Amino acid sequence: MSQWNSDGAAFPGYSQQSVEHNNRGLFEHMAGRLDEAAREYQAAIELDSHNAAALSNYGFLLGQQGRHSDALLWHERAIAAQPGYALAHNNLGNSRLALGDCDGAIAAYRSALACESSHRSALLNLAQALHVSGDLAGAAAAYDDVVQADPNNTEALFAAAVLAASTANLARAADLLQRLLFLAPTHAEGWATLGFVCLARRDYASAAEHCGRAIQFAPTNPRARYNLALALLATGDVRSAEEHLAIAVQSKPEFEEAARALAAVRQASNGAVLHRTKAKYGE
Repeated sequence: MSQWNSDGAAFPGYSQQSVEHNNRGLFEHMAGRLDEAAREYQAAIELDSHNAAALSNYGFLLGQQGRHSDALLWHERAIAAQPGYALAHNNLGNSRLALGDCDGAIAAYRSALACESSHRSALLNLAQALHVSGDLAGAAAAYDDVVQADPNNTEALFAAAVLAASTANLARAADLLQRLLFLAPTHAEGWATLGFVCLARRDYASAAEHCGRAIQFAPTNPRARYNLALALLATGDVRSAEEHLAIAVQSKPEFEEAARALAAVRQASNGAVLHRTKAKYGE
């Protein structure tokens, strides 16, 4: 998920009244009173059409309302008023991404970082956009930049771990997940992903343990249930695996992998019962 920002910055040359309206807009915005916030931002802009903070804040608000095309125009106005305003470039990237322009979003995030190299939201947004675009090497490097700048950023740690696991860099994934879970011990998706990493390593006991922790914090988590079922199947506990697969499918009916696995397990179980019945009665 892209990180958006609003700001109370006051660049030299802003009128005092415009700054005050922008700041009141921020207060209303943070309180969730979007109509009131919009009026304050508009008042700030009417008083000073070059108030880049108010321009981008208003665009941010429109983006929250799903009006991404309109939001984009306000972020562009903010950048025209203050070309070095990193926050406006970052929010422009988010608007472009919401409109399906991944390349444009990446360019905007890079512009934000050219303005402010340590802008944490832009760092993470760039990494996520590169990931979505399929530039996995670029995304991995960008996630590393985020984690280096902000070692406690759990969102970045998890996203980087998922990327590492998907590219079979299991040692890297495990390291990132352990760091994540130290910071966020109840992160169910983190435990489920660590379970997946253990499955890939054929460490079925650890996989079952970690998926069990995920279920402890999120009982209906379909991925945790599915990964736990795979670990149980590998150790021969078919009955328990079937139970977890059934819960996974019930929680997420469109989970095709779990549905196929459940059907296969049930078919195999029915075949085994039929074989035992025939053997019992000599058929």
